[in-house]
Amino acid sequence: MFKINNNRNILSDLPIITDNYEVLHFDEFPILFIGLNRYGNKILGSLVCEDEEDDNLFRYFQSIVTNEVHSKFINKKISYLEALKSSTSIFVLDKNINDKILAVFHVSYEEIPEDYLPLANSFCPAIALKSELTSSNSITEEESTGVLEQDKTDKEYKISIYHLNTDTRIGNAYIPNDKDDDFMDKPKITILEDTDLIGSIYTESLHLSKWIKIIGRAKKINGRFREIQIKRTA
Repeated sequence: MFKINNNRNILSDLPIITDNYEVLHFDEFPILFIGLNRYGNKILGSLVCEDEEDDNLFRYFQSIVTNEVHSKFINKKISYLEALKSSTSIFVLDKNINDKILAVFHVSYEEIPEDYLPLANSFCPAIALKSELTSSNSITEEESTGVLEQDKTDKEYKISIYHLNTDTRIGNAYIPNDKDDDFMDKPKITILEDTDLIGSIYTESLHLSKWIKIIGRAKKINGRFREIQIKRTA
C-alpha cells in the first residue's frame, strides 16, 4: 500500500457517501461503487488495496465527479481512469473491515502511483446501466408522484446488509420485494438501536452475507422498498 504522510489526515465529510449507495462491481467486498454525499455531490469510489501487513485495513479512492463525468462513466463513454483524471477532488480513505473510517487524505491525481491507478480499459460494468443514480430532489419528486406507503407500526422484516457505515449507522440492504420474492429491493437502512455495531449481528450480516430478522418501519414507493428505520433485531 502506497505511503501517505499521516500529517495529511483531514477531517472531511466530502467523500463520505450518505445516500443512494450502489455497488457496481462486487467480489467478496464492494470493488466499484457510486453514491451521493450529504451535499448532493456524486461520488465515484473503488477499493484500491488491502494492507499486506494489516488484513484489517483497506484503502479506497472516493472522488467527487460532475454530473457530466458521472453520466459518461455510467454510459461507458469514458473509463474509470478518465473519470478519476476528471474528478474535481480525489480522496483516499483508509477503513477497517467494519467500514469504519480511520483516515481521510485529499490527494491529486499526479500523486497516485501508477500501480494503483485503474486500467485504461476499466469501463463501468454493464449491470450498472440498469440503474440510475438520482439526486435528493428527484427522489422527492418520485415521492410526490408515485404511490407512497409507510408503516404506521413496527413490523418484522428479513434483510441482508451489503453496505454499512458504522459511524453514521446508515447503509443499504437487500430485501425481497413483497410481490416477487425473486426480485430484491435495495433500500437505505438506518439503525436506530443504541448498541455497538462492531461485532454485532448487523456487521455479521454485512461480512457473511447473512440474512437477519429486524423490527422497524419501512417506506415504499410504487411497491418498492426505499427506506427502513431499524429499531432492533427480532
